[in-house]
Amino acid sequence: DKVMLGSPSHKVNFARLEAIAAAFTEAGIPTEATLEIGQFIWGKVFYNCCLNPLSALLEVTYGELSEHSETRQIMTSVIGEIFAVAAAKGVVLAWRSPLEYQQILFGRLIPDTYAHQASMLQDVMRGNRTEIDALNGAIARLGEETGVPTPVNSMLTQLIKVKERVGKRSVLPGSGRSSNGTV
Repeated sequence: DKVMLGSPSHKVNFARLEAIAAAFTEAGIPTEATLEIGQFIWGKVFYNCCLNPLSALLEVTYGELSEHSETRQIMTSVIGEIFAVAAAKGVVLAWRSPLEYQQILFGRLIPDTYAHQASMLQDVMRGNRTEIDALNGAIARLGEETGVPTPVNSMLTQLIKVKERVGKRSVLPGSGRSSNGTV
């Protein structure tokens, strides 16, 4: 997809955004200016909240997540919670329903990035902090503010925070011990 440029607060002159978009496009990076950047930001929130924590926790690609009914159900729950939070905040989304977004996620977005490994997984593997607080953690906080339950986003946030602390540990076959000697 194209890179989308916009100003959430509309403080940047739109003609300036169009000029920057044209320069990027001319340089070989398809780019478009938009007055509706919020919808694109929410689109990234949906995509990243559904895929990044699960990819990091399970240490699999995006495509592998879509192959299992259990992970598809978790992603469907994440989508439903984000839709409910957005509605409570009065956000106008690009999709009319959670089902419409699910069809796009499972039908186009995941297949297009099937072999992609989440940056969140890469961060965990390197021992770095992840962006979980800005993704699922933010949805959980917005849920608290608006009185919308977000148990799946909250749980994914908590699990990633633990994963950040313990990192990747391989378990030695048959020993019940991890490679660092702990049980």
